[in-house]
Amino acid sequence: TLRRAIEAHALEGERAGLMQELSTINRLSRCLHQEMDMDRLVDQLLNSMHKDLGFDGGALFFFDETGESLHWKGLFPAKSELASCLPEIEFSSPGASNFMEQILLGHPQRLSMPDLNDYEGPIQRWLTEVAAEEILVVPLTGKKGVIGALAVDNRCGSRRFDSGDSRLLDGLATQAVIALENARSVEELRESRAQVQRVDRLGTLGTLAAGLAHEINNPLVSVNTFLN
Repeated sequence: TLRRAIEAHALEGERAGLMQELSTINRLSRCLHQEMDMDRLVDQLLNSMHKDLGFDGGALFFFDETGESLHWKGLFPAKSELASCLPEIEFSSPGASNFMEQILLGHPQRLSMPDLNDYEGPIQRWLTEVAAEEILVVPLTGKKGVIGALAVDNRCGSRRFDSGDSRLLDGLATQAVIALENARSVEELRESRAQVQRVDRLGTLGTLAAGLAHEINNPLVSVNTFLN
């Protein structure tokens, strides 16, 4: 009876935690999906990870067009000494092939300071710079594959990450990638519209130039004829 009561209490506590996580993710996802500007969306996502989810620090990464390099898109907290030195760390296939491969495969990674010597050079430098016991990295998997990654750390000495933190970050990543792809689509549409507008302006200038040339050619032909 006691064992069943303890199990029921544990399950109820787990259920309450899951409901709270779900409520938090739903609230954050509504805010993220309302933002269509990429820069503001990135700032909002990073601020939410820090203020709403309570992670000490972290970063957002995007893959380049070739998929061979991972670039820093944003950091939190933004106003810190690390904001200037961390972007100097390069994550690419030659220098961090195993780390990159795991992300491209969609596998979350838990980087731990005690295992520092087991990691590749850029990962060692990353862990050392932030001075965190752990860094949790979750891939951002979109419709056409992995577009980047979200990372959080416990640089301020907070507790070690558990399955709840992994689950929460994974849920946020699922919603974030939808919002990021929507914002990227809006950016592409704006660029396409700007290109069409430039082509229209060039066409208008061409028509104007042709009209001016015609208006100038007519009197010049007459003058040339009389001169001859």
